[in-house]
Amino acid sequence: MKKILIFGCGEISDAISEIIMFEKAFEIEGYVLNQKYISDKFFKTKKIYPIEEIEFFFSPNDITFLTAVSYKNLNSNRENIYKNIKTKGYKFENFISKSARLVNSKIGENNIILENNNIQNNVEIGNNNIFWSGNHVGHDTKIGNNNFISTNVTISGAVNIGNNNFFGVSTTIRDNIEVGHSCVLGAGSIILRNIQDNSVTSPKTTEISIISSDKLKKI
Repeated sequence: MKKILIFGCGEISDAISEIIMFEKAFEIEGYVLNQKYISDKFFKTKKIYPIEEIEFFFSPNDITFLTAVSYKNLNSNRENIYKNIKTKGYKFENFISKSARLVNSKIGENNIILENNNIQNNVEIGNNNIFWSGNHVGHDTKIGNNNFISTNVTISGAVNIGNNNFFGVSTTIRDNIEVGHSCVLGAGSIILRNIQDNSVTSPKTTEISIISSDKLKKI
């Protein structure tokens, strides 16, 4: 089984690590953080290593990386970590869940695709993206780098997506749409026209009734 290092010791890393171990996809050799953020020796029973000294512990010829970091600052934190590790000469893995379905797609490196993602034919995916569980990506769609696609997102066919975007839960994008860079599409967004760089969509939240639940007629 191939050995990897995972950058990150937060909730994202915890969840992804559990799936990797459940599916026996890789052997996790340890975790990596910036030295200033290390407050413990271990994470999930594995040793934590400082990225500043990682070359003293592991050669780029012997280990590969996966970055399990959140979408904070529109994924720029994860992007900078990815680029920093790359300058050190390390290579990256993709983690694709066994229950994900990819048909004749092109995919870069350091992508995480969790369970029940359905990615149709001729989809192109760049580097350093995270697809949480249960998404649909339609045929001939192109997705750039450093995006975070949450859960139950529907991306129709022939959509072009830029870099460093965040897609909230249950976002729906019509076919032949272009989404620029650094956009935040809030949960439940329905995208029917092109989205320019740095756009934010925020659908209205469900109204809370003035009637409390204990006043409802019992069924």
